[in-house]
Amino acid sequence: MVKATDGHSEILQDFNVNVGIYPFYYSNDAGSWLYYQSGSIPAQVYFYEEERWTNTIYSYTINGIATGDAEGGTITGSGVYDLDEEVTLTATPLTDYNFLGWTGEFTSSSNSITVTADNDKTFYAHFEAKIYHHVNVQIMDNTSVPTEAPNAADLVMGGSDDGRYEIGTSSTLTVVPTPGYIFQGWTGDTATLGLSAAELLSPQISFTVQQTYNLQANFIFDLDEWQRLNP
Repeated sequence: MVKATDGHSEILQDFNVNVGIYPFYYSNDAGSWLYYQSGSIPAQVYFYEEERWTNTIYSYTINGIATGDAEGGTITGSGVYDLDEEVTLTATPLTDYNFLGWTGEFTSSSNSITVTADNDKTFYAHFEAKIYHHVNVQIMDNTSVPTEAPNAADLVMGGSDDGRYEIGTSSTLTVVPTPGYIFQGWTGDTATLGLSAAELLSPQISFTVQQTYNLQANFIFDLDEWQRLNP
């Protein structure tokens, strides 16, 4: 009989020992034949069935599981570890997903968490698909009959290459008139932009995207202005 411990409690354990030149023994606790290398510091034990060296016959499973939109990211670090090993689990969201945090043995909003393998532990990484909205802008020539006129101005959409924005992010729209055109203001879905009437007369506006917006940037052509710019 040999006294064994996992660092928390002690038990008496039977070992069947091969008393030859190599110190083999069968561990009922581990359920496997082991090889004990007494000359190493610290002493090492070899698990034949798992084909690995360890400092202890006790090992624990540390598991990270994706949940929510489970296809939205990857988790590294899950596995079987020796007693008291430090284990780092890392959750990495894919491009169109957000990582919300960990739950399980404890909660954390950090992408990486470090835990001690002193028991079997499971942590859940929560992913969520990003929500996108579009900001659509028409350049309008209102000189006579309102007509869409892309050549009346250049449009710069800050924060997006294609007018698609993640909900809650900022959009900055800037229109630069073509010589001869005068900016008259923004119309369309302006009521929910949170901007004043004065701000809607500026060629540059910024707002937080909460929905899809259809906006018009309005211009008139002024011949006197064109002649002034092109003497």
